[in-house]
Amino acid sequence: MLSALDPDLMAQLQGAANTAACAPELWVLGTHGGGGESSLVQMVQATVGQPIWREANHQWPTSGSVLLCCRTNARGLISAHEALAGIAAGQHQGVYVAGLAIIADSPKKIASKYLRDMQRLVEAGIDHVWQIGWSEAWRCGDYSHTPPDGAPALIKALTKETDHG
Repeated sequence: MLSALDPDLMAQLQGAANTAACAPELWVLGTHGGGGESSLVQMVQATVGQPIWREANHQWPTSGSVLLCCRTNARGLISAHEALAGIAAGQHQGVYVAGLAIIADSPKKIASKYLRDMQRLVEAGIDHVWQIGWSEAWRCGDYSHTPPDGAPALIKALTKETDHG
């Protein structure tokens, strides 16, 4: 049974799979734990019907296209800002950053001025940003429902952008 494998071995296997030899159309890289990496990949697979995006497991790939993602909480926005600062400093050469998906961490609008200002700062640091709305279904592990607000535009833009055919 897969879950019986040693967690360290699983992490090594997942990291080894994150190579150009098995590169997907798009890597999805959560800038923090709980950033929505798995949710976006599963939602796209449920929507498109095939696994065209792949989780980067919070590790930068060495090549290919990457979609960064984060939540709208302080941890998410700060980690996205740090990732974008690293890109601006020349880190992660050979990787094309397709954009940033900012995923709602609550069904409510952001009330905190600090978080709204931080989000504007993060958005100013990258050309393509998609706001993904709250999904109670995702919270329950169900990706078969209609994607949340903003997700269809994200799928359309990045499926077209990574279409090499």
